[in-house]
Amino acid sequence: MKNIFTPAIGITLVALMATPAISATVVPSQAADANPTLNQLTTEMDALNSMNDTMGHMVTEVETRTKLMKAFIQAKGLTDEYRSAGPAKGTQAFHGLSFQQAYKSAVDQQKLRGAATPPTTDVSELQTEVSATQSMVQNQWNRMNAMHADVANMTAFIQSKTLMDSYHKWASSDAAAKAMRPSKVEPASPRGNDSKISPEQREDNIRNYQAQQAALRKHWDNYHFTYATSKAVAPIFGTTDSANYVAPDYYNNQWWNGYGDPYYDVWGGYPTNWGGANGWRHAYRRGMNPRPAIAPAHGHAGTRPHRR
Repeated sequence: MKNIFTPAIGITLVALMATPAISATVVPSQAADANPTLNQLTTEMDALNSMNDTMGHMVTEVETRTKLMKAFIQAKGLTDEYRSAGPAKGTQAFHGLSFQQAYKSAVDQQKLRGAATPPTTDVSELQTEVSATQSMVQNQWNRMNAMHADVANMTAFIQSKTLMDSYHKWASSDAAAKAMRPSKVEPASPRGNDSKISPEQREDNIRNYQAQQAALRKHWDNYHFTYATSKAVAPIFGTTDSANYVAPDYYNNQWWNGYGDPYYDVWGGYPTNWGGANGWRHAYRRGMNPRPAIAPAHGHAGTRPHRR
């Protein structure tokens, strides 16, 4: 089946995505200029909010893939064997970015957008808010990485059974759809959005904010990609088909289970003309598909309330 599948969001923080943004308290720009600490805290808060919104789709995607792969393993009668297989090792294991690495990237990206107006002139109050928000976002980042590790473990096991082609075919089937509970995914709204603006302006703001979120996600992926060329190798997605084999490391063009993963098994929407029933492999190869669409880019399959 080719229709798009939209899974339920399993992250508490993403509730913010469905809520129209509330305008921040405006303070004179002179106050911001006179207090660099207040400026830095504002940048950090904006970066954390951006991380939170960006992770909404990322958590939904990896959580859904985890459920799909577990359901597939169960459907094949391999659950007990998988449980005794042990975690993936070496280049098949997931070596994700730490929260601090991801946070630094988000702050650096936020700085490029210029200074924002602080929501308050009370440094202590803003520091407390930043600390609390950082704790929540860090917990979700770590939870997301743990699910990536689960996917890496299941990928290694399914590969060992030469069943990855079967998994991708099964993932778009009625059986896979019945294993999930689809629901609409609401677009995130930028913070400080004026509730009095026109619907057209609000839609344009959301579109721009989605582009900002997608850009941050790609930045994380690029950082992960660069980091993965070091001795700590990031996740791979090799194939047991020797005719189409690609050297098994992240640098050799695998999007699978990274931060820029297009999640075609979750959303559908494979690029056309990849050739053959197993053409999905090429869609995950960086060399053949250098700019895959990832959520929440405007118009991406994951941002539309379609079901398969």
